[in-house]
Amino acid sequence: MKIDEILEKYIEKIKQELIFYNNNSYSPYSKFKVSSVLMILNNKSNLVNFIGGTNIENSSYGLTICAERVAVFNAVSNGLINNYNNKWLSLFLYVPVKEFVPPCGACRQVISEFVKDIPIVVFNKEFEFKIYYLSEIFKEVFGPSFLK
Repeated sequence: MKIDEILEKYIEKIKQELIFYNNNSYSPYSKFKVSSVLMILNNKSNLVNFIGGTNIENSSYGLTICAERVAVFNAVSNGLINNYNNKWLSLFLYVPVKEFVPPCGACRQVISEFVKDIPIVVFNKEFEFKIYYLSEIFKEVFGPSFLK
């Protein structure tokens, strides 16, 4: 399924999920609410799952975690790893600000652990969007081949 088809068919569900997770953001220090939803297709049943997350801050800033990593870790924890059973179709990101805020470097590295490429759809506060592809915004990946 192509990203245009996904957006056309699932846009209302995507918005609903992103708003839900954004409302759960724990961001008392930065007030910068971020939500992320990973869209996953089960190859056997042809059902689509939406697994999300939100940013969670900590007074010890280094322990803060981004919404994208929470969504990815949530999917993996639920057995929805990108493999022959499941296909990660797209990652959606919502930050209710004017700009389009792409994933940080740490999130790009974590996403690249599970997929070589994926469309990342970034929504701003008006739910306008910009589409990034992981392969375009994260070219030099540190991967398992370096650990041999």
